[in-house]
Amino acid sequence: MGSNTEKPQRMNLNQEKIMVESIKKELRHQALYTRYKQNPFGEESLCAVIQRSRMEPKKKYTEPQTENQVYGWKSEPLVNRERNDRRFFFGRRECELTRSVGSSMNQNNSARINSRKTAQ
Repeated sequence: MGSNTEKPQRMNLNQEKIMVESIKKELRHQALYTRYKQNPFGEESLCAVIQRSRMEPKKKYTEPQTENQVYGWKSEPLVNRERNDRRFFFGRRECELTRSVGSSMNQNNSARINSRKTAQ
């Protein structure tokens, strides 16, 4: 009976030896690169380049660089339009026909909304 208990102990000892040997081998060949990390105190010029790359083209350049940039480059209106100037501002005007059609459309829309609510 003594031989049965020795066999598992020998197997465990062999496994431990193999484990110890493999760990020693790993430690011998393992190279730790502890010096590699991103430098939080980087050069100012590099930080400036990164910030500039994130800017939109209008803030980066004085003139558009491509043909497609030309379309939205100058977004300011050419002429200042005042609300009081009747040449540029046409207020909303209604006649009786448009008022009656508008009110009937509003009634139809509200009826549709109410019918949907009751159907749910």
